[in-house]
Amino acid sequence: VAMEWYSDVTFQKLTCAAFLHDVGIRDQQLCAVKSLTDLEKNYQGKFSPKAVQEYKNHPKRGSTMVTQLKDLGAEVDKIILQHHEHPLGSGFPDALNASHIAPLSSVFIVAHDLVDYAYEHDGKIDIEDFIVGHETKLQAGNFKKVLKGLLNLAVK
Repeated sequence: VAMEWYSDVTFQKLTCAAFLHDVGIRDQQLCAVKSLTDLEKNYQGKFSPKAVQEYKNHPKRGSTMVTQLKDLGAEVDKIILQHHEHPLGSGFPDALNASHIAPLSSVFIVAHDLVDYAYEHDGKIDIEDFIVGHETKLQAGNFKKVLKGLLNLAVK
């Protein structure tokens, strides 16, 4: 609502993606891994090479699985495919930059970061602190619109 993109269909797409974004992961311990950097820094040696490859491929695998669910709205597969991308091109699986990340994927990526932030801060969300910590991400492409929505929340 704060981004002025709200519709029931948009909400449904984002909700479906939230439930299904890690469906491509078989090893549930891998779901705790936030990024490839997190995998390399905090989980070094914990997972087999096969599990690491599973993690790297889970957005594509999940997206493919979701396309087989005929009743899901369009774009859910794209959100799942892009949920680990980063606007600077440092994400995965395709190292997309901001100009190639879909608008709803941008919303999902930031929302996922916000949930991680809440977990790291005992459920408390300081929007201004979150924005400062994610400033680089929020300055490109459709992420600017997400930033505008976050700033609207911070003012309220």
